[in-house]
Amino acid sequence: MQPLVLSGLINHGVVEEHNLPAELAIGERAMATWSLETGSSGGFARFQVQFPPGIIAESLENAGASFTFENGRSKFIWIETAPDQTINLKMKLTATKDFHGGIITQWFSYISDGTRQDVEFEPHHVSVKNQSEPQANEPEVNTEFSIARTWFSEGPNLGRVTLSISGHEPGQFLKIEETIGTQCSAEPLEDSGASLRDVYDQSILYVWQQAPSSAFELQYRVMGQSEDCWASIVGQASTVIDGAVQEIQIAALETPSENPDPENPGSDELVQLLRSPLPSKTTDSNGTSTGAPIRFKVQVLASHQRVNATFFAQEYQFTRPLVIEEHEEWIKYITGSFDAYKSARDARVEIRESHDLPGPFVTAYSGNRRITVQEALLISKQNWIP
Repeated sequence: MQPLVLSGLINHGVVEEHNLPAELAIGERAMATWSLETGSSGGFARFQVQFPPGIIAESLENAGASFTFENGRSKFIWIETAPDQTINLKMKLTATKDFHGGIITQWFSYISDGTRQDVEFEPHHVSVKNQSEPQANEPEVNTEFSIARTWFSEGPNLGRVTLSISGHEPGQFLKIEETIGTQCSAEPLEDSGASLRDVYDQSILYVWQQAPSSAFELQYRVMGQSEDCWASIVGQASTVIDGAVQEIQIAALETPSENPDPENPGSDELVQLLRSPLPSKTTDSNGTSTGAPIRFKVQVLASHQRVNATFFAQEYQFTRPLVIEEHEEWIKYITGSFDAYKSARDARVEIRESHDLPGPFVTAYSGNRRITVQEALLISKQNWIP
């Protein structure tokens, strides 16, 4: 994060509204509509919608655009649009058996002074709708969330960790984070399709927006100057089961005994199954952990070029303090910092109603690291507010 840098760009006040569903049942079809205000942009334009796996989109109204749908992404392309035009679009969405919920992202692109400009809209979460209760003759499913950690020595100061995860609810948010000692390092080996995999400081993090459909395993390798790197490993996991947050800790492994069977390296493994709840954490009145503070902010604009403070005041009558985040090729403009999601949401509503900014939305952070709003709500035990 850094102070706002002065330079120039115009985003022409593109505004979007939609009625995307909050949930879909397997096999369900739903109609979704979009209304795009092009502002003063005009000319070539493209609107894209990226759906999570398992959703098929068909165009019903395209406002004269060409339409394609490939790899879960819908594209509407116009060779020419008029300034101050309202574009109305409609699609039919079908949830297949591969749909497990997820995030829908949307953005609008246009040409200004020979340069492509991209306006990123607020992401939309869609979940799987429960269609019916299980039949009486169906076997009862064990939903006790548990993780077994296995350590296998691969040599001096080197070992492989396997985490076996079971009892989670498929399609729900799941986060697993392991922490190792300061003299040790880790490298991921198997992530089972995690949405996010990150190694930072002394931690290795896995996040799934939609947890796998059955029990699965993770693997990572631990290396270091210390012979007892295995002893430094601690971790925790959190997920949602039947609408409630469940957390477990993954405690440090006990001291390994000498391998009683040198011909069978598998007997040198250490297994520990942990179902105990996380130790209590210091929290504020909103239930937010003070160990790694959760903050909510509002993103008001994202582009590929910098803009100056005068631009925001002149174009949008927006004079709140701003900071810049740079991610890949995007420059994102952020305002505010709140403990409670509701406060950030109220700020977003006020900004949207008072300024003609292109789709401000709430963002979330764990310390200085940006995370999903869903993850932040889960960690801080706060409720989502539409």
